[in-house]
Amino acid sequence: MSYNLQSVKARLLGSYVFLILLFFIQLPIMYPLAGGMSGKYSQVEGAGSLRERAIDMNYILNRHILNGEEELKEVFQKKKQEFGKVIEGLKTGANGAPPITDGKALEAYDKVKQSWDSMLVSLDEAMETGDSLTAIMDKIEKSTFPMVDRLNRVVEGFVALKNPSYGKSIDMAGVQRMRSVKMSYLLERYARSNADRETIAAELKKTVKDFDDTLSALKSGSPALGLKAATGRDLIDRLKDADELWATRKGLVLDVIGNKDSFQRHLTGLMDVKAPALIAAADVLIGRINAGAGNSAKNGILIMGVAVFVSAACAVAFMWLINAQVLKPLDRIKTTVEEFAGGDLTRRAGVRVSIFGREINDEITGLSDSVDSMAS
Repeated sequence: MSYNLQSVKARLLGSYVFLILLFFIQLPIMYPLAGGMSGKYSQVEGAGSLRERAIDMNYILNRHILNGEEELKEVFQKKKQEFGKVIEGLKTGANGAPPITDGKALEAYDKVKQSWDSMLVSLDEAMETGDSLTAIMDKIEKSTFPMVDRLNRVVEGFVALKNPSYGKSIDMAGVQRMRSVKMSYLLERYARSNADRETIAAELKKTVKDFDDTLSALKSGSPALGLKAATGRDLIDRLKDADELWATRKGLVLDVIGNKDSFQRHLTGLMDVKAPALIAAADVLIGRINAGAGNSAKNGILIMGVAVFVSAACAVAFMWLINAQVLKPLDRIKTTVEEFAGGDLTRRAGVRVSIFGREINDEITGLSDSVDSMAS
């Protein structure tokens, strides 16, 4: 019976080992499936971040120019570089995400790349125009009090004439100082705000014209304004100094208006056209990636289902083999032994046993013969 016991152990051990092997056979199927789904999720996450990044860049650009927050310029450049890396990483693979390889997803990626290239040009142009606007505003600010100072000298020049007929000229020269400060205030509002731009622009242009006309009238006289032409070398020189600074300042004012309008066009194009186009292209890309992930998941589930079916079939087959080749023979042996014990020595179990291909039926037959001899 020692051979029978070893045979049972060998068969059971072989069965368990095979079932364990079936489990490990499924791992090469399950691991790529899980890894593929994780990779698709990373791709979707990367593409989805483009929407937030695009809006964030426009917001930072707007704050940098309109609020004069110079430290945001470096932040903007960093955000722009990060955006480009995310775009490139979607195609080459980055941060644990595999590269996009699906044909339809690649087509959608190309649209995203084209939208980004177009948006990048607009971002750079808007930044350049905005920085120019900021630089001009700085020059305007620095020229305000020098302009007021030169107008003060003009007032002093008229007063020095000690001629009552220049009383209105003195008053109008004083008004010019107020206009100069008002002009700076209106320019600041126009450059830094998007509210009531048309109203501010109209008032600003009127102030510029009034200042220009009055300064000219102070020099040459104007019956319409009731001003006499300036006389005396000292007064004329003072008016000339004020006029030279005004010519520079007037050019800066017009530059502010032109740069602000250009910046606003770029910003509006970014917010209303470029960014929405990029976001729409990113949404299409996400949809294509999700569709590819869905197809991969279906194929993976199908393959896993086949593997599970095969495993279940193999398990059923082995259970049947164990029952047919091990349990039933053991039951017949048990019945035979019990009948031996009852005195019936003519019965045989009829079991053929082998261990790794070696049959031991002769030993079992010998055992049975020994039992017969002992009974005799």
